[in-house]
Amino acid sequence: GCDISFNRDKIVRIYPGVYYGGLRIRQTSQPLSVYMAPRIYYMSGGGFTVTGAVVLKSVDAATLLNPLPTAFGGGVLIYNTDNAATCSGSGPACIGPIDFQNTTGGEVRLQGYTDRTYSRMLIWQDRLASSQPPMATEGTTTMTLKGAIYLPKADFKFSGNGRSNVLDAQVICDEFDVGGNGNLSVTYDPDDAVKIGGAGLVE
Repeated sequence: GCDISFNRDKIVRIYPGVYYGGLRIRQTSQPLSVYMAPRIYYMSGGGFTVTGAVVLKSVDAATLLNPLPTAFGGGVLIYNTDNAATCSGSGPACIGPIDFQNTTGGEVRLQGYTDRTYSRMLIWQDRLASSQPPMATEGTTTMTLKGAIYLPKADFKFSGNGRSNVLDAQVICDEFDVGGNGNLSVTYDPDDAVKIGGAGLVE
């Protein structure tokens, strides 16, 4: 997989595509800022993890007038599934979790995809994957996740002490587990959310 970590101040820009073995973003001894250009990030095994006091933002695409944007914006979709080349059965060689473990000083601000197909989707975990690792958000950082989080067969686990933890839109999951002393705000805006064709209650 792709492992982004440095022992000195670093600004990294990453771009959409297939990430075989997943993507790990780790802040070690010095500040790390990572800016995600718009569109789809396909995690082919390994998952997507963020640890330490990382600054992680989705940003607008670079243009001639503003070639290196750093302000929160843009729109990304993180699609999590198996790595068919390494998967036999289930386990870490197949699919890894989506896991945010940011600490004080970090900042995570991600906004969902803005194109017509998958519009407003931020995270999509393949319901047909070999296993369904939970998605977790833990830590004491400032965090804003704006867009739909689709984990139809997996759990969503929130545990933190952050001052600002916002899930802006909707979470579709098997179980929603909340712990810690953080402030969690889940807001729903029908203009931002994914439109569901039919809905009902079943036991």
